[in-house]
Amino acid sequence: MQALRECCEVSVLSWKPPRLDEINFFFGTSLEARDFTSHLAPARMRRIFDAVPAPLALLRRAILRRELDRLRSICDFDVLLGADNEIDFGCRGIQYLNYPNQRLPRPSVDYRWYHRIPGLVSTYRALSQRLAAASLQGMRANLTLVNSAYIAKMVSEVHGIETRIVFPPVPGRFPQVDWDQREDGFLCVGRFASEKRLETVIEIVAALRARGHKIVLHLIGDDPPSRYGKRILALARENESWIQQHLSISRERLIGLMTQNRYGIHGMLGEHFGIAVAELQRAGCIVFAPNSGGPAEIVAGDSRVLYESAQDAVSKIEAVLENPELRNDLRAGVSRRRDRYSAERFASEIRQIVLDFEPDGQ
Repeated sequence: MQALRECCEVSVLSWKPPRLDEINFFFGTSLEARDFTSHLAPARMRRIFDAVPAPLALLRRAILRRELDRLRSICDFDVLLGADNEIDFGCRGIQYLNYPNQRLPRPSVDYRWYHRIPGLVSTYRALSQRLAAASLQGMRANLTLVNSAYIAKMVSEVHGIETRIVFPPVPGRFPQVDWDQREDGFLCVGRFASEKRLETVIEIVAALRARGHKIVLHLIGDDPPSRYGKRILALARENESWIQQHLSISRERLIGLMTQNRYGIHGMLGEHFGIAVAELQRAGCIVFAPNSGGPAEIVAGDSRVLYESAQDAVSKIEAVLENPELRNDLRAGVSRRRDRYSAERFASEIRQIVLDFEPDGQ
């Protein structure tokens, strides 16, 4: 939205009015209500669905898809763009995929109690697609953008279509702080969720401290935390001499912590992209991450910072902590990749894609 407001008349179709204060706080944008025209799902449908104690995300998307048909009959849109994975607009448009909805089986982290009921999920998916009056053939005609080569390969396997990689943006100004002025701290940034494997991150740093490295771990996440997050925070309190908690901090404070410390550490396996890894790298940190998914691409596949296990992570991090030449070489690589994920690069690329898009093209 922020990228396109400079060159287009932007309309947004959403379930509820966009909460701009929250969006700007979390993503570092500067959106204002005057930047776009807001269209919402029908009020009657919103009242019905919002009263149900379940997400019903696919059915909500189906309602929005039907509302799109109505809007297209009264508004002359030049380009349709969706940022919520696959969508059949009823005509050729642009879709941005973070993770293909149609990929089955779903990752284990997506599973809920209702996935154990035979036939329920498949029936629900079929009903949602029928209500949306959508087809996979229509969706596959779109120009498809993805956030990483990892997801591009997945989309090719699921849909057999070509994609274009547009790396997500890392917004904000990241001042360049000399290495000597930074602390030997490790930042772990993200939701307090089990798939983030925060206990593994703590285990790695604890092992390094046991080997004599006086390092500090900063856990930066959401508040209030989930049940899993509360367990992690309790573990952090037990080790408060070397674990610091930072909950729901401002973007300015986040960037400050990133530029004040030297290292980042990530725990999730098979991350779709890994925006926290890109943020840490843009801040000038050397980042250690599992050798899988988007984070491996962000650090250019450098095996010296990609680990296969907690023990492997301890060995590789210790090598960096003890070897100045290795550290300097890794820092040079970080510096070369700093602007690869800038908000300016993303905005320019999205604008050009939209301006060049031909709805009747291939």
